This record gives sequence, structure tokens and C-alpha cells, in this order.
Amino acid sequence: MKTMHKKRTRAQIFLLIILLLACAMLGSAQTTLPLPDTSAKPAASPAGAVTQQNESSDEPLVYGLQGVLIETVDGKTVSAQAIDQGFNPASSVKLGLALVALHTFGPQYRFTNGFWTDGTINKATGELSGNLYVTGRDPSFHYEHGVMIARLLNNLGIRTVTGNIVVAPGFTMNFSASARRSGEMLYDTLNASLRSGEATRSWMYERLTLGDQASLQTVPNVAVMGEVVVGPVAPGAKLLLTHNSSKLTDVLKVLLCYSNNFMAERIGDSLGGAPSVNRQLVTLLGIPESEVQLSSVSGLGINRVTPRAM
Repeated sequence: MKTMHKKRTRAQIFLLIILLLACAMLGSAQTTLPLPDTSAKPAASPAGAVTQQNESSDEPLVYGLQGVLIETVDGKTVSAQAIDQGFNPASSVKLGLALVALHTFGPQYRFTNGFWTDGTINKATGELSGNLYVTGRDPSFHYEHGVMIARLLNNLGIRTVTGNIVVAPGFTMNFSASARRSGEMLYDTLNASLRSGEATRSWMYERLTLGDQASLQTVPNVAVMGEVVVGPVAPGAKLLLTHNSSKLTDVLKVLLCYSNNFMAERIGDSLGGAPSVNRQLVTLLGIPESEVQLSSVSGLGINRVTPRAM
């Protein structure tokens, strides 16, 4: 009996030890891990870090070489930085070009293209025996205007030109700097059988916009039998008709809205080029020559203008 009692006691002690060890292990496994310290939150991104740095410093938000001059209507300075240093004005130089153009030509000025001939017109056959000459430097002459020329020539009784179409070296069409290419586009646009779909759409859109549906009842057409030649008007040629552009204010509005470099350079040429525009700006604005230095009137190339002058 004693032996059995001792065995039972040892078994109970062994079981108790196992239970204690199990409880200890369970308690260790359920111990809560320490939470990370969230009191100091790092920046979500490098940009956030920069923002925080800027907010706590007096440094400007915009860095780099820059010039700024902000004034009230009565001339009081609100902000100024490097106002006498020359910067590249880019297309902003077109504002100076527009100012000189308005001062030189006037807001109501219109560019003109002339159409001449050294031949004779047979209204019975609709034939112009001779060449058709084109002069002028209108920078805004496009497809719709070419179709209009065909219509005006039709009104004069001309449907066929036996000679060549001779365009002046300064003639341009559809923003093409090539007089020959411009002449070729006019050649095709005059002839209804060669006219492009784009030219037809431009003509119809303009007429419908102006409410001139009567012009769409017929199809303007002038066939030139010769070829395209770049050259001057022959001595003794007679003026058949002229085509005027829109008012200068409207032409400049298109130039500025679309920042059209081609139109800017063409109008600049009519004003004597960049050197002439530069001199006139200095005179008109009463500013030192050193504050305006232009090599182009479109903004291309190397130009320098100070914030004060601009």
C-alpha cells in the first residue's frame, strides 16, 4: 500500500510540474509586444518633407533664376526681383511686336494682295489670254480666300487663264514660307477639279459663318493652263482686283491667341525686321536700349528683355 501511495504521489507531482510548465509557456506566448512609437511621424514623401521645410523657413517656394515685377495700377511695387536683369521672354516678345504694328499701321490696317494680268479678257469664252500675277504679303491668306479669288475672277468673266500664274517672292498661303509652294496651293484652289477637300470645307465654313449662303449656290472655278512661276509683275500689267485681309486687330488677335511664329515673323518683316522693332520699342516705351535686345520678333532665337521693360 505504501509503495502504491508513493507512486501515486510522484505521478501527481510530475503532472503538476507539467501543468506549471504549460501555463508558463502559454503566458509567454500571449505576452503583448510593445507598440511602435507614433509620436514622431515621418514625412509621407520627399515632397511632404520639402513642404514642411518651406513652411518653417523664409525661403521662396519657387527656386531658380527668375525675374519678377508686380505693380498696382497706380504704379506701386508689390513684388520685385531682378527687375533690371535680362531674361528670355520667349513668345511674350510678340506683345512688343503687336504694339509696334498697331503704332505703325493702325488698328484698322488691312494687308492687301493684288491680282494682275498682262493679257486680255474674252468674256464670251471666259478666257484670259495671258498670265495671272499675284502680289502682296498678307500673312493670313488661306484656302477660303483662294476660293474667293476664283469667285471674284468669275465675276469678271474669267474662267480660264491661258498663261502662267506668277506669284511674287513675298506671297504666302496657309502659313507656308515658300512662295512656290504657296503658288501651287493657289493654283489648285482656284480650279474646282483640283481643289482639296480641306479648301472646300474652309470655304463653306466661312460662308456659312458669315451667313452668305448665296455664294454656295455656285462653285467658283478658274483653270490655269500654264504653270506656277515665282517672279515680279510684268511691266504694263493691269490690276484686276485686290483682296484685303481682316483688320490688323483681328489678325493680331489670331497671332497672339495661337502664338503663331510664322505670322509674327511675316509682320515683323513688314516692320523692318527685329532690329527695327527693337528700336521702335525703345523709342515708344522710353526705356534703355540695354533692356530690350531682340534677334527675332516671334520669340525664337536669343532675345533678352528685363522684367521692368516687359
